[in-house]
Amino acid sequence: VRNPLDRLRSAYNYLGFRDLVGFAYFVDEIAEKSLERRDSWHWFIRPQTDFLLDANGNLLVDEYFRLENLSASIDTIIERTQLSACELRHSNHTGTIGRASRFVRAMKLILRERIRMQAIWMEKQADCDSGTRARIELVYRSDYERFGY
Repeated sequence: VRNPLDRLRSAYNYLGFRDLVGFAYFVDEIAEKSLERRDSWHWFIRPQTDFLLDANGNLLVDEYFRLENLSASIDTIIERTQLSACELRHSNHTGTIGRASRFVRAMKLILRERIRMQAIWMEKQADCDSGTRARIELVYRSDYERFGY
């Protein structure tokens, strides 16, 4: 599992919104509406409890590991999965996408989400204020409570 704020910030970067709007706008106008609509992006931003708990709130896995503590858990993961350490690598890193691809992705996002132009030109900031943080904590309350973040 991953800290919900870090996970949402990663989705913001990976999906290309960082090139268009500030993080607060993404949380308020994109992420929450995506969850309501259950569109194709909701898979990236749904609470992790949606994947790890059944309808009755029972954990569907024997154990889970925090991404933040991965280096401390790696030996257990390798042993249980029977993978070698060299098979575990970082993929889908946001920084690997080229400038032209980022531009095309940005244009698709503008058209798909009908992002208001003033939102694009507003000052973009990756950090979030206390109001945005409070909204994230509310939306991802189940993750914060279940996984102790």
